[in-house]
Amino acid sequence: MKIYVASSWRNIYQPEVVRLCRGAGHETYDFRNPGPGDNGFGWSEIDPAWKSWDFERYRELLNHPRAEQGFRLDMGALRDCDACLLVYPCGKSAHLELGWAAGAGRRTAILVPKGIAFPTGAEAEAIFKGHSLYVGGHCKACLALACTVPGNLERSFEPELMSKMADVLLVGQDELVTWLVGLR
Repeated sequence: MKIYVASSWRNIYQPEVVRLCRGAGHETYDFRNPGPGDNGFGWSEIDPAWKSWDFERYRELLNHPRAEQGFRLDMGALRDCDACLLVYPCGKSAHLELGWAAGAGRRTAILVPKGIAFPTGAEAEAIFKGHSLYVGGHCKACLALACTVPGNLERSFEPELMSKMADVLLVGQDELVTWLVGLR
């Protein structure tokens, strides 16, 4: 079965979730490594100051050749998938991907990765650089309610009514593995 993992570049659990899906025998799309020599699309490839864009600049650069290429690759994998797994915490793109998959009749699941392994050592330092515990409800580094720094995950949960469109809501590795086995 082909699984599309919808998540965020800031989600530290995403690589382990991809590994678990592949370990269960599923062909799994990894937006961070969609193909040999391809490290996935990032807005910083177009402009290192992408976080300072206004909406008009963002709209204009959606048509940049690299953005078009990244979209074609990710959307192609989404169209080709049999199932879509959204991994919390994540942003708008992942929710759009799961919504598209649900509307297209694909099997869908939402995962809260509680207890799933995350990187350590130098890899973790690169991911956590500048992140800290919440101050006033937001991570000081990414200003997100959905920061993935360990300890913040449980505090970052926000109920979403439209999660009901997913076939199943999963919590942790055991429920994920059970779902993956049932996909066959």
